Amino acid sequence: MQCGPTPRTTHRSVSGPALRKLAGTIGLCAIVATTLAGPTGSGGRLDASNTQRLTLFHLNPAAYGDAPVNMNTADARGDLFFFFSSLYEPVECEEGGDMSGSATSTLDCANGEETSPNLVLTQLQVDVDARFDEYQTCNICVDGHDPMSVFGVDRDHTCSMLPIPEYICACSRGKVCDDTKIGRELVAPFFQRLRPRSSTPSVDWWRYNAAQKLGGTWYSFLEEGQCDGDTSSGPCSWQMVPGQVKRVTAQCAADSIFSYVEAKAMVAAQDTGTPNCFDSCVRPTNGARRNPSDPCWVRCFFSVALGPGSERGEVPVTSGLSTTELDEAFARLFATADESQGGCPPVQAGGHAACTATFLLSELQQASHACCPSPSDCPAGVPTKCNAQCAQVSNTMKTACESQMGNVPGVAAEVLTALASIIQLCDAHNGH
Repeated sequence: MQCGPTPRTTHRSVSGPALRKLAGTIGLCAIVATTLAGPTGSGGRLDASNTQRLTLFHLNPAAYGDAPVNMNTADARGDLFFFFSSLYEPVECEEGGDMSGSATSTLDCANGEETSPNLVLTQLQVDVDARFDEYQTCNICVDGHDPMSVFGVDRDHTCSMLPIPEYICACSRGKVCDDTKIGRELVAPFFQRLRPRSSTPSVDWWRYNAAQKLGGTWYSFLEEGQCDGDTSSGPCSWQMVPGQVKRVTAQCAADSIFSYVEAKAMVAAQDTGTPNCFDSCVRPTNGARRNPSDPCWVRCFFSVALGPGSERGEVPVTSGLSTTELDEAFARLFATADESQGGCPPVQAGGHAACTATFLLSELQQASHACCPSPSDCPAGVPTKCNAQCAQVSNTMKTACESQMGNVPGVAAEVLTALASIIQLCDAHNGH
């Protein structure tokens, strides 16, 4: 598999036609490098006089890396708000509720950051230039287009689906955004401007009431602002703090928060002598503790967390659980790895084994040098013989990925096919 030097392209501008053109000229491996390697950073070092350190969070599919390149992040309350939105998805997708027609539900019900079966919640520290700019919405590419294009972003961006759907950011129409700066949005004021009508479905009121209760802040991090440490390459606005990343599975986080809210509901029912709402929901028949896709359970969750009536109209921010209690429910996810104490054990990038998009990129680049020292060794873009170095790379990929072939979340079939061809070639060479 001949890779050679990978041309530097603008990460967000690689479209389907461009990928097909690249495929014919520089091969699969270069496409992988272009799409997955991420930015090299467009600027040098942060301006120390305007730098502050933030602890931030983001929820996304496990196949993506820790660095929030072309992604939205949030402080604890801002991310808890987003986490809440993933909980009312079953009701939203059932009812079709939204704030401006049907488009919001269409987005939420297809949002990979809410619907992926391999979601992880990441806590990270980032040093930032605090001279913030307009917030940009960053989402996972859907069918080659920015899913936010239906909401009046500045233009309909095209985006790449290979080897995994890329993240793409867009500025709201009518605003001017500086891609080299971090965007910031205060959650409560944003949704205050979008107060639902009295007749709108329950999910809109949950969204609105959660925003007013939790507040929080969202941030957008674009690759153009990422620091590369080169003092001669101009300004930048953000860089990761090394060694300050923790990832947990979204399932563990959800179970912990669910249990916390259910426990509070049980205590309140006992103290007041009133029925526990959760007891009215049908118990799962598979032995599970709860069914968070059951609209009954979802309604009970928000009735406890946000307060009774939160699905029908505005409720006081003091209704339901206090913000102190909700802060505690979220903070303990990362405070301990002990699940019995509400914490979650850390997971590797990717959420399972080492067979992730970043790992595949690294191994494919190694395969280029090990299996194809010259173009003639790989006339069709894949090796024709297995040497000792190629065999070593093959064994590494085989150990990490073979059991997951066809089940590596978000990784395109072309990448898996390339891996399989090298493994098969070397297995045949070694008589396996």
